[in-house]
Amino acid sequence: MLRDVVDFLCYEGPMITDIFARRYADIQIRSQYCQDDLRFMTQASKMLMDPLWLGHASNKVSDTTEANLKGVHDTLAMELGRDFLSDRFWFHKYTMNGNEFSNAHTNSYASICKTFLIRVPSDLSQSDVWVKERLSLVELAFRMRALQIQQANAALPAIIAAADAEDSKPRPYGRGIRIPGQRSDGLRASNHRMNAAFEEQVSDLNERMRLALYKLTYHNGFIQLGEDGAIDAQIAKPFWALVANAKWANVDEQIKEAIDRRDNGDRTAAFV
Repeated sequence: MLRDVVDFLCYEGPMITDIFARRYADIQIRSQYCQDDLRFMTQASKMLMDPLWLGHASNKVSDTTEANLKGVHDTLAMELGRDFLSDRFWFHKYTMNGNEFSNAHTNSYASICKTFLIRVPSDLSQSDVWVKERLSLVELAFRMRALQIQQANAALPAIIAAADAEDSKPRPYGRGIRIPGQRSDGLRASNHRMNAAFEEQVSDLNERMRLALYKLTYHNGFIQLGEDGAIDAQIAKPFWALVANAKWANVDEQIKEAIDRRDNGDRTAAFV
């Protein structure tokens, strides 16, 4: 499934993925790296761990999170022309019998992504590209998770039908213990929790971007320039929730493209 999701990220053409830093290269987001940026990046580094992929936090990064972050990392590294977003290895030096030795250790992709996000630029005045590249990582992670959930939602009816068919089969008397209730109810509840957890993460991301004064919003896989709070809450949020349904995918894509053209001052923009 992870490979399928990574392939979905590459929709512009072979081996090319749409990232925030490229779309908004000509629009200034930040003129100076400040405490708000570091605060947001630290918060984002926590959100991109188990809370995003599992719906809850844990003491140790899960294998699921590590695998997903590798996919996100590799996608962004390719677009930025890098092998790794931050150091892949760290070295432990020690002395034995008067001689100095060094052992190489491998950083996890969770650690690489976290270090990339929270690192502060050496020149605080050159913050615009720096912030955009890190917002690109956040965008790609949320986009991948959204696609995973979209796939899970699409597959749910067939899984429920299979569970109901299995439950309807007669079972020989005395063969095992059968828990009361329908398995399909548990599947629906699990799917609901997964969707609700992601919606909460999206709301949290948008609120934190607002607090960082980015004037950006995330919806359906993309971070774009936002409107004022009232418009976002009363118009934008309900609209994006509506077109998140797979049957409105073409409308969703066309509106996002129109917004990008508007934001970049394209003379072919449908609205200003």
